[in-house]
Amino acid sequence: MSDNMIKKKVLKVLIYISSGIFISIVPLVFASRLSELVFDTMIIGDSYVLCCLFSLASIVYCIYICKKYFFKCSWNELYMGRPFIKKNWLIVGISLPVALIAFYLLFVNGNFVILDNEEYDVAEIIIYGTIGEVLENGLAFILIYFGFVFGLLKRECNTRLAFVITFIVSLSVTVPQIGFGIVEEAAFIQTLVSNILEILAFILVTIQSGSVWSAVYISTIYNMLIGSGKFFALSTSEPFYSLSAYVLEPVNPLITGYYEFWSIENALPSMIGFIVIIIIALYLIKRDRTLRNSEGGYENKI
Repeated sequence: MSDNMIKKKVLKVLIYISSGIFISIVPLVFASRLSELVFDTMIIGDSYVLCCLFSLASIVYCIYICKKYFFKCSWNELYMGRPFIKKNWLIVGISLPVALIAFYLLFVNGNFVILDNEEYDVAEIIIYGTIGEVLENGLAFILIYFGFVFGLLKRECNTRLAFVITFIVSLSVTVPQIGFGIVEEAAFIQTLVSNILEILAFILVTIQSGSVWSAVYISTIYNMLIGSGKFFALSTSEPFYSLSAYVLEPVNPLITGYYEFWSIENALPSMIGFIVIIIIALYLIKRDRTLRNSEGGYENKI
């Protein structure tokens, strides 16, 4: 490969990454400003839901414009077409939070709390909570980085290199969020390791399933039932804006994690859960590759 071709490929890779970062920032700023103008507030409620909806709509529209007019690719190439959620991941997606809840109920002391949300009724909590968890936590990130960016990179590179670049970019984007407000080195490292495992798991699930939807499903169910879930919260302090909770007695940070509302997400049991997902994804990828090779097909190596 000539130097000019290498330079062109590097330039394209940088353009793909820059496009993903642009799409992840600008629509959110636009949505926040628009919802503020409509409701003159950004508290939980109508403005919060509207911000989530505006943000997602803006992200999808930006991806559509880039797909159709700039990069000229299909939804399937961006891992946003079919197949939808695979059966294997349907089971895994619900098993992860259920297993974590069972572990904490059985082995960690705590108290059940039915939260008194006088300011909001039950329907409001369910609607706002569900929309917020589905649209805000994970969906946009997965669409942009594990769908849009990874899909474009795979067109220029092999699957393995696209995987490595996507992982580095995704982690680089999340590190500033991890470090914000964290002053303890141990807490930063534990949260960083947790995020690394989540990113690896979701990329591998996307590769194995052929689309982002299985990863979106797993992320959505996990966020709705663990940590700051709106139906049932599992944390070391009473969560805000939730129907019920199991408030844990803080023990070793490896078990109950750091930082209250999001503590369980960076705890060791959650990490083990995502390690299991990684192992399952790698096994299924290897199995699929073996089947394709036996049928005379070809599969890029991970």
